[in-house]
Amino acid sequence: MLRRLILLTTAVAAIVAARGETPTFEQLSVKADRFIQYKEWASAQAMLQLMVTERPDDAALTGKAIAVAGVRNDSTEQLRLFRNAVSNRQPFEKVFISVEDESFALARGDVYEDFLLMIARREAWVRRSIDSYLLRYYTYRCDGPGMVAYADKMLAGLPDNVTFLHDKARGYMLTGDFSAAMDVYRRITEVAPDNVDALLALGFYAESQGDKSDALDYFKKAYAIMPTPYLKSKIENIEYNSYAKNS
Repeated sequence: MLRRLILLTTAVAAIVAARGETPTFEQLSVKADRFIQYKEWASAQAMLQLMVTERPDDAALTGKAIAVAGVRNDSTEQLRLFRNAVSNRQPFEKVFISVEDESFALARGDVYEDFLLMIARREAWVRRSIDSYLLRYYTYRCDGPGMVAYADKMLAGLPDNVTFLHDKARGYMLTGDFSAAMDVYRRITEVAPDNVDALLALGFYAESQGDKSDALDYFKKAYAIMPTPYLKSKIENIEYNSYAKNS
C-alpha cells in the first residue's frame, strides 16, 4: 500500500513538472477535498502528502491527512505523519483533536479510535495522554465497558480524581451494573462529601430499592448543599409517607 501511494504521489509530481506547473497550496487543497468528496482515497492521500510537505507545522492539516490514511487502513502512513508532526513541534493534542474532527466529518469515528490505539502501542511516551482521549471518546459514544476500562487507567495514577470516578460510575450504569456504580458514587462522597451528583445518584438508587431511610439521608445532604424546590418536595414526600406508614 505504501509503495503504491509513493508511486502515485511521485506520478502526480511528475505530471505537474512535465506541464511546467507548480500548483498552489490552495489548488492542492481543492483537489484533495474533491477526491475526499468522491471517496477517491488514494488520490486524496497523495494530495495531502504534498500539502503536508509544504506545511509540516500545520496540526489541522496533519490530522486531516492521518484521518484519510486511516480510511485506507494505512497505519504506516499514520505513524509517519504523527512522528513528522512531533519532529516539527506540532502540539500532539492539536493533532489528536484534528484527527477526531476529521474522522467524524467522514462519518468514521472508528478511524480516530484505531489511530489512538495504534499510537498508544507504538509511542509509549504519549500513552497516558491517549488514555484520556480514549476515555473522552468512549464517554461520547456511551460505551460503558470502554468508559470503565479507561477510567480505571486514569484512576491508576489519580485515584481520587472525581471526574474519572464519575466516568467510571456512568460506565457501570451503562452496562447495567448499578451495584458497582453505587460503590463508585460512595467513593466519590468520601473524596468529595459535597458532590451533589453522587448524593443524588445514591439517593435515587436507595429509593428505587425501597430503602427510604438511606434515600432520605442522601437527599437531605444534597439539599443542604443545593436547596432546590424539587429536593424539598422530595424530602417532604418521603417523610410524610414514612410518618403515615408508621401511624
